[in-house]
Amino acid sequence: LTFTTVDDDKARIILESAIADASSPDSQGRIAALISSNARYAHALKRLKSYAERSIDTLRYQSRQGAFNNIYFERSFTLAGLKGTIDRCDEAVTPSGIFLDVIDYKTGNKTFDPDRIYHGLDIQLPLYLNAALDIRNAALSPGGRTVRPAGLFYYHVDDPVIEGGRGSTDEEIEEAVRKELKLRGVVNADMEAVKAFDGDIESRGRSIVIPAGYKKDGSPEASAKLYTEEELKGLMDHTVRLTDRLRKQIAGGDVSRSPYSLGSSSGCDYCAYKEICDGGRSRRLSVHDFPGAWTEQ
Repeated sequence: LTFTTVDDDKARIILESAIADASSPDSQGRIAALISSNARYAHALKRLKSYAERSIDTLRYQSRQGAFNNIYFERSFTLAGLKGTIDRCDEAVTPSGIFLDVIDYKTGNKTFDPDRIYHGLDIQLPLYLNAALDIRNAALSPGGRTVRPAGLFYYHVDDPVIEGGRGSTDEEIEEAVRKELKLRGVVNADMEAVKAFDGDIESRGRSIVIPAGYKKDGSPEASAKLYTEEELKGLMDHTVRLTDRLRKQIAGGDVSRSPYSLGSSSGCDYCAYKEICDGGRSRRLSVHDFPGAWTEQ
């Protein structure tokens, strides 16, 4: 089964079974001890189920909007000396090749910030996409189709509350929720890739699945997160090089305090030890012009 092929009844049965397994004391599920430790957590379990129901419904909807099919879930890899696990990888077979994306599920309100990637603060998504491309290329026969990067995304696991008007219909509220839960990240600007994510984008003008939209003259909206394929590859190549360098520094014993500041945020913002720390050698990180910065190195 995939998000595209599973029907409503089967999806509900699978979810209820998973929740029961995770919360059952008999099966020593992952959240069983939490649920039994305090009556307040019965409400937490209810919320957890609502997040899961909403996410499954949204992910199924997003999949049905385009041509991508799920090929990897929880796929382990090793790249640049690091081990990781890709939450999800999808592919779409098109006339110009096989497009590949990666999606990472986040319970926090995580957004895509290219400056944080550039400086090595968020290296996860580019490494995942690079690894997924390597894995898929290795599985192809020599001289086979070209594997191309389609996008890298976070999906926010949530059941958001939407403010609607008195006359809002159920369909309008549902669409507003789906807009709130659209994938966060960057997309290959090739229109073949964009339409593989959302087959209705030409009629809508703005996607309800990915951060892409177009003006009436066909040019991208300012809010669209579109990268050329060269820029996507530049992002991944930069991250692999930086990761390899940082890994070697740490392995060589360089673990000195060196907190960063980037715009209005700092590495010390949520540190549990900042009250007793002298701060070390502080680094003020530069802000770059993206996506062009990925091809200027």
